[in-house]
Amino acid sequence: TVVDIVLRQLLASTGRLGDMPQPGKLRLALVAIGGYGRGELSPHSDVDLMFLHENGSSQEASAALGVMVEKILYMLWDVGFKVGHSTRSVSEAIEQANVDMLSKTSLLEARLVAGDEELFGRFEKRFLKECVAGHEGEYIRQRVADQSDRHAKHGRTVYMQEPNIKNGCGGLRDYQNLMWISFFKEGVRSTAELVERKLLNETERRQLDRAYD
Repeated sequence: TVVDIVLRQLLASTGRLGDMPQPGKLRLALVAIGGYGRGELSPHSDVDLMFLHENGSSQEASAALGVMVEKILYMLWDVGFKVGHSTRSVSEAIEQANVDMLSKTSLLEARLVAGDEELFGRFEKRFLKECVAGHEGEYIRQRVADQSDRHAKHGRTVYMQEPNIKNGCGGLRDYQNLMWISFFKEGVRSTAELVERKLLNETERRQLDRAYD
């Protein structure tokens, strides 16, 4: 996307700034999460980012990281982006995912935009091993409870005169909930894979995808 290109250029140009502290062994991955990670960034939506870095960096590298993150954020704010951001090591990201269901869901859709591919790959492996495996039942219960709460707030019917398209019954969040639960339960990430597992038929898949469109 255009936002991806902007962020890659910002990361590259920030790393070349003459007043930057010498980063030493600084390792940094710029990671899209949430709706931005899904590739569903709408006009005026927050750009949700995680600055993923190496644990145990030197004091010099930590200083370089702080300056780099600050400069990237200021540039984004200056051009009018609304940015939701966090700066975490791999271990910190894993820990946060396991104490907060919303954080886990956001990180489930993490996507590397720029930076250290090996570091991001290590995060992905640890996320699947430590945040998904063994947590399936707990996560699904939390997602079902969240859906019930949303429906209670926005009306437990699809026949609303002014439906909340995102959070209401049959809305965007219900579709996303289906996909998140399907990943935890069956390891699938698309409706086509649900058809392969015989959890949907082809007609149902087309109806579902058309409705989401």
